[in-house]
Amino acid sequence: MSGNKLDPAGGPQPLRVEVAVTHLLDIAAIPRVAALLDEALDRRPAEIVIDLAGCRYVDAAGIALLLDLHRRSWRVGSQLTLRSPSTRLRRLLEIARVDQVLQVESDSTGATAQRANGGRNEASDQCEAFGRMGR
Repeated sequence: MSGNKLDPAGGPQPLRVEVAVTHLLDIAAIPRVAALLDEALDRRPAEIVIDLAGCRYVDAAGIALLLDLHRRSWRVGSQLTLRSPSTRLRRLLEIARVDQVLQVESDSTGATAQRANGGRNEASDQCEAFGRMGR
């Protein structure tokens, strides 16, 4: 079983779920991204990683969504990590003081862990938010 906990349906629980946000995280995107994040949280992983490398903009509604996900994931024992925000997004998170609540890591941290595993992350389920949807 490799140390995975069981999910409510009786199957193995993933250690990590990764969600890549590849477009704007604004009020128009909230319903779709929230549904995807709800699905990720329903799996009750040990960690949820939101990759922001492809996200150019986050508005107040996006920040509220991230803070709400942090609160809900904490309640079920999952850790939320924001990965690879651009310099501009990182500054926005600092100004809003969100970086003092949420764990924010640079790309090099996640990339180093992945390289150590031969470029694979077998303990992760991966999703992509808006990967091929245009605006």
